[in-house]
Amino acid sequence: MLNKNASTLVQAINAKIQAGEFPSERRGCLCGSELQHQVSNVDWLGLTAQTVICHSCGLMRLNPRLSKAGYSLFYGSDEYRRLHSGEEFIADAERRVMQKQGGQILALLEPYLTHSERLKVLELGCGGGWNLLRFDAQRFETRGYDLSPGLVEFGVSKGLDLRLGALEAAESDYGWADLVILNHVLEHLNEPADFLRRLREKLKPSALVYIGVPNIDNFNTGQLQLAHTYYFSPRTLRYYLQSLGFAVAELGPAQNIHMHAILTPGEARIEPQLLRGEYARLMRIIRNHRLRSRAVRALDSLGIKGLLKSALGMNAVKSN
Repeated sequence: MLNKNASTLVQAINAKIQAGEFPSERRGCLCGSELQHQVSNVDWLGLTAQTVICHSCGLMRLNPRLSKAGYSLFYGSDEYRRLHSGEEFIADAERRVMQKQGGQILALLEPYLTHSERLKVLELGCGGGWNLLRFDAQRFETRGYDLSPGLVEFGVSKGLDLRLGALEAAESDYGWADLVILNHVLEHLNEPADFLRRLREKLKPSALVYIGVPNIDNFNTGQLQLAHTYYFSPRTLRYYLQSLGFAVAELGPAQNIHMHAILTPGEARIEPQLLRGEYARLMRIIRNHRLRSRAVRALDSLGIKGLLKSALGMNAVKSN
C-alpha cells in the first residue's frame, strides 16, 4: 500500500503519460510478431504500464512503452526523483557494500576465470560499484559506467574507476574487457537486441559476459515496472542470446527470484524448439498467480492473510 505522498506522485506521473509529456511508442516482439495478450495495464506502483505476452514466442514486454526520449524525461522528472529518492539509493548502496553484495556474481564466475593475469572487468549500469568492489578486492582491473551522478560519485569515493555515461559512452571499452557484467540492465533497454549485437561485434573472442535479469517464471505483480521493457523466462533468454551470437555456458538462478547467464562469443544459433509451447506455459504460471492472489484477498478479512501468503510462497518481493 502506497502512502499518500507516493500515491499523489503516481497520479502526477500517470497524468503526464496520458498527456503525452513522456513520449511513447509501440513495437512488435523481438520475434517479429504483433500478436499479443495483455497481462496487466499498471505496474506494481500503479503507474500506467501495459505488459503483454507474445503469442508466438512467449516473450513478455511493455507495449506501448516510453520511447528512449520518454524514459529520459521520466527518469529526470521531479516526480520520479521524489518517488525514488536519490538519498535512499545512496543509503542502499552503502548497505550493499556493507553486506558485501557482488560476492554471488564473483562466485558464479570463479570457475570460468583465469588468475594468470590481471583480468579487466567492465560493468555497465554499475550503480555505486558494489559488484565491482568484490572484483577490485581480488586485484582485477575494474571499470564501470552508470547514469546516476550520485552513485558514480559514491563509487569513486570507494576508490573505483566509475564513469558517468550511458551504454554508448562505454562502447570503446567493450573490446578492452575480459569480462562484461550486465546485472539488471537488459530488462531496462528499449532495444536489447541491437545493444547485444554491438557488444558481440566488439568483444574479444575469449571474453565472458555475465547477465542478471528477473526470471518471469517466478511471476509476481511486484516484478512489473514501468522501467522494465522486457521480461525473460529461461527459455526466451537462452533463445534470444543464442540467436544473437552468444554461447550460453551457464544459465541458472540468482538472488531468489532472478536468474543469471554466463556467455561467451559464439555463432548465431536458432533453436525454435526452445519456444515451443512457451506462451501457453507462461500463461498457466500467470493464471495460477492470479488464483493465489484472489485467495489471499478473499481470506484477508479473516485475519490470516500473512499465514496464507507464507504457506503459498507469496511474500511480496520487488525486483530491481
